[in-house]
Amino acid sequence: MGISEPWVLLRGLMRHSGHWGAFGGKLQQEFPSSKILLLDLPGNGTKWQLSTPTNVNEIIDILREEVHRATGTTPFHFLGMSLGAMVGLKWAQRYPESFRAIIAINPSLKQYSKPWQRLRPQSLFGIMAAIFARDSFDREKAILHLTSSNKPADLGVIAQSYADFDSQWPLRRNNFFRQMLLASKILLNEPVKVPLTILASENDRLVSSRCSSALAQFLSSRLAVHPTAGHDLVLDDPDWVISEIKSIVFQAQK
Repeated sequence: MGISEPWVLLRGLMRHSGHWGAFGGKLQQEFPSSKILLLDLPGNGTKWQLSTPTNVNEIIDILREEVHRATGTTPFHFLGMSLGAMVGLKWAQRYPESFRAIIAINPSLKQYSKPWQRLRPQSLFGIMAAIFARDSFDREKAILHLTSSNKPADLGVIAQSYADFDSQWPLRRNNFFRQMLLASKILLNEPVKVPLTILASENDRLVSSRCSSALAQFLSSRLAVHPTAGHDLVLDDPDWVISEIKSIVFQAQK
């Protein structure tokens, strides 16, 4: 498609750029003239040695500098998942001129959703299993059981590919709790002055899709709901996400 602005992608809680898998390549194929930037929250992935700030503005400053070094002042399209989407929304509220558009996947904010919607009670056992797993493979498999609707036979292969990152970018348990605290502190008290689409997963076992619906209503944004995917929508149906992205960009060009 005929756009050249960069794309900035950001994952969520204890997820890093490696967890995008093949999606970054798929997006590059659709937008060959665009630079695709896969960022990591401080404490995750390439930034694993850092302690995650619990002040979202500190994170925004770090990411903003990273994007500026890579792209200059060119406005970018932003795609964020879960906590990454929440950081992106706050970022756009502070610096709307930096954004061409935002696509937020399965976000939730405590102002507009109940605690048991933001974190489904039935997911707590799986979360504990992931936090205290004996090795990285068991941890990744526990996370996938929470976040993906893929067949169980597929999860082992995916979990192993994710676990292989651990030797390079190990996950630190204290950053899980810091990121949970960060997510509880992000507030959005006024609409975001950037074109926004929210994508939600009806079969999300971790976060209720009602969180996305409530946020979309507050922000008067477009909402699209996938009927079968889990929380990790990009993993479960990347082609649907790409289709939604193309539709958003095409409408914006009209």
